[in-house]
Order: sequence, then structure tokens, then C-alpha cells
Amino acid sequence: MQKKALRYHRFSNADQSHGSLERQDIITSHWCMNNNIIITDTFNDDGYSAKTFDRPDIKKLFEFIRQQKSKIDYLVVAELTRFSRELGDAINMVNKIQKQYGIQIVSSGRNSIYDVKDATSFFMMSIEFTLGNTDNLQRESNINGGIYTAKKEGRYIGSRPPFGYAKTGEGKEKKLVAIEEEAAVIRYIFDAYLSHTPIAAIK
Repeated sequence: MQKKALRYHRFSNADQSHGSLERQDIITSHWCMNNNIIITDTFNDDGYSAKTFDRPDIKKLFEFIRQQKSKIDYLVVAELTRFSRELGDAINMVNKIQKQYGIQIVSSGRNSIYDVKDATSFFMMSIEFTLGNTDNLQRESNINGGIYTAKKEGRYIGSRPPFGYAKTGEGKEKKLVAIEEEAAVIRYIFDAYLSHTPIAAIK
């Protein structure tokens, strides 16, 4: 009997250089076609982090699996980082999906069908998840290092500019510029306060 699969694709802004949904679709489609696998359904989360499973389409995927488990053989992703970048949560979920529902996860980019019941396969799967988790930690370290340096050099603006300002420039050239319409409001607040205008009146 021909085997069936669900596909899951995830894309976040941090992955724009290589992880588009279109690219993932091509990779998973080719794997299914080359292995004579029927694609039952596809779930896409666009613009969501892999740090948690709090994503709309992966929730729909899990519910679909719960209801249709007997009709599905594989969960196909382009690479395991599309599924999750949190090592512990990812392995626990893959364990549950296979042991409870009989569905194996496939990393189609690596042409690997992982089996949590096989020691070697489990080890290789863990390595792929670990690489994703490590990449996350490295990215966070780089971001924190950049923030520290910017603060030390007096360039740190924060994720959002304060009211009355907008960010301009890139990298070390990034700075704040006043938005005149909003800046007028700020100037009024300061001038009114210094003139002993009651707070209620300023508001």
C-alpha cells in the first residue's frame, strides 16, 4: 500500500536567506515524489519562531494527527529546524508522535526517515536538532553582544524608538531622528510641566 505523509513548513524573519516556504515546499515535494509518498495535507507557519509550539498551523497539524493518525505514515519537513529549535521539546514531541500515533518524522533535505526506537537513528536525529538549538544559542549570543557593544558606545536605541523619534541608518550608522509632528507634542509636555501646568491639564 502506498504510504501517506503530512508536510510542515515554517518560516521566520530570521531565516529569510535560506528558509522560505517556497523553498521548503520544493524540498518536501521532491522527497515525497521520489519516494512515491502521497501528500495528504500541508501546514505552513509563516513568520513564527521555532522556540515554542505556540504556532497556529502546527497546532492544527497536531490536531489533524490526533484525528487521522491511522491514515498517516510520515511527517515531512525540509529540515528538523523547521519543526523546532528547542532540543528537549522537539525530541519529546517526535517521541510522542511516533510512539503514540505511529508517525515518523522525515528530514527531507537530509533524505532521512528518523526512528526513535532505533539507537543510531535516534542519535542522528538528536544531532540535527542539536545543531538547530546551537544555532539559536549562537544567534542570541551575537544579538546580546551587539547590544552590549552598542550600549558601551552610546549607540543603543532599543527595539522601539521612543515617541517622537524614528530610527534611521544601519549598523553603526543607526541613529534617532525627530518626527516633527510627534516632537511638537513632547516639547509641549516639557514646556507645560516646567511652567507648572497641572498634570491633568497636560494630559
